[in-house]
Amino acid sequence: QKGYTKREVLLFGREREKLLSFYEGIADLPGLPSALVIIGTHHERTAVDEAHKMGLDTVGIVDTNSDPRDVDWAIPSNDDAVGAIELITTYLVEAFEEGQIQGEKNKQKAQEDSIKAEKAAVDAENKRVEKEAEILRQAQDKTTKEEVKKVKAKEPKKTTVKKETKPAKSS
Repeated sequence: QKGYTKREVLLFGREREKLLSFYEGIADLPGLPSALVIIGTHHERTAVDEAHKMGLDTVGIVDTNSDPRDVDWAIPSNDDAVGAIELITTYLVEAFEEGQIQGEKNKQKAQEDSIKAEKAAVDAENKRVEKEAEILRQAQDKTTKEEVKKVKAKEPKKTTVKKETKPAKSS
């Protein structure tokens, strides 16, 4: 503030407040918006050009003195009438909010579907593993039975010797 008069400091403050009111919301954006709404495309030619350079979709309120081909989505209306601007922006905000709600619903449904698909995949994998385990058990049982047969076949056959019993002497 050194070297500036009170009037200059006051004017700088006013200019700062004006710039903040225009650009403060832009500074807080996490990234580029997907679309830009422009009221009075004829007066805001720079905004239209910048939006096209950035690859943004443009929605514009187009009056008779504007070219509707300058924007991607033209809304024919009087861009000087406050009532018309309020009406249109109210509808745009409502549509945006409705889209946000629908997007959240779709996102939740997609997450639920993903969870269901993941659960189905886990169930299928569990069934496959159980089937493999059953096949292995059956193969092991068959192998064990064959091994028992081989062992029995290798064992010498037991012969039973019958003792002759002598008849008891009677006296």
